[in-house]
Amino acid sequence: LDASGCPTLAALARLQRGLAAAINADGRWRERLTVPAASMLACYGAGGRYKWHRDNHWTDDGAAGNARALTAICYLNPDWVAERDGGALMIYREDGGVAREVAPRAGRVVVFDSFLGHEVMVSSRDRFALTFWVFGER
Repeated sequence: LDASGCPTLAALARLQRGLAAAINADGRWRERLTVPAASMLACYGAGGRYKWHRDNHWTDDGAAGNARALTAICYLNPDWVAERDGGALMIYREDGGVAREVAPRAGRVVVFDSFLGHEVMVSSRDRFALTFWVFGER
């Protein structure tokens, strides 16, 4: 995340590095974590959604499909009212049940295992999110 000249991006870059460092220090995660250079800034237009998916998956031979271990999303939506605006992130358990429903309020950061299924529900206004991944060393 190139944060040169932007204090907010610099804070988010520190968050990204700190997340990986804290989990590595704890020692209970399944692998050592690293921080990639790229992030994704997205705008989901009014009426838009992001269908159910996983950011990573296990292949038939038991290997990870890519390096993503954790997904972190920082929401950038001022004055968001979940009941009016929709756009919730739905994170699902392995059995398909809903684990969490997260409203995309400004400043909220959600972190979850990249192997979990999730989707973004329809919103009635533009919805902004900065997503970054923390990679597992495989």
